[in-house]
Amino acid sequence: MKRFLILIDDIWDTKEWDYLHMCFQGIKNGSRIILTTRLSKVAQYAKCESKSNPHDLPLLRDDESWKLLQKKVFHGDNCPSELGDVGFRIAKSCGGLPLFIVLVAGVLKEKNNKANLWKEVEQSLDALNIGSLEESMSIIGFSYMNLPHHLKPCFLYFGGFLRGKSIHVSKLTRLWLAEGFVLENKEKGLEDVAQDFLKNLISRNLVMDMEKRFNGKLKMCRVHDLLHKFCLVKAKQENFLL
Repeated sequence: MKRFLILIDDIWDTKEWDYLHMCFQGIKNGSRIILTTRLSKVAQYAKCESKSNPHDLPLLRDDESWKLLQKKVFHGDNCPSELGDVGFRIAKSCGGLPLFIVLVAGVLKEKNNKANLWKEVEQSLDALNIGSLEESMSIIGFSYMNLPHHLKPCFLYFGGFLRGKSIHVSKLTRLWLAEGFVLENKEKGLEDVAQDFLKNLISRNLVMDMEKRFNGKLKMCRVHDLLHKFCLVKAKQENFLL
């Protein structure tokens, strides 16, 4: 029998691992399964099938965090000198977690490179706790609170889709229109306004563009699993989705 290498990404529950690994029992021909998870209990549970210890990915160093933040905010352009010190402190406050750095970059891009606004972001981040999965929701909430009012329901609506699945943009925008999230615009049609809403969420790093059509328009999108979890929790708190 041929050997295989299988990557199973982002497992959240030990039951999911039970269902998956049952399909590969009895195969001892040098094949390998690589499992990724954010939960140490899942990694330790899956370890019983392996002689290898779970590998913990290291956090980014402060200089690596600052480099990533600059890349996401300035897209290759140089960071203005007056933003260097505060920007480095902001990057450091993200605790070396790439997802949080990217989310904070999405907020900073809307601050028009003004040092006083960046310092306000720094002060807000200092009040947040970054550590466990539950505490991680606070920095996602920080990005959410910095959204314009009209984009908040559009973002929370992603909680109504299956976690980890790509979403057809045409379906998503039609649903936004049906829900009344998109108001008429004298300059653009409703479909174009909905597309602009989605592009705004993507520019803030809250939504990922997964696939484009041949004409360059977005075809598929999705949200990160942690952001999907936030949408579910926040939507329940606000009686937004049932």
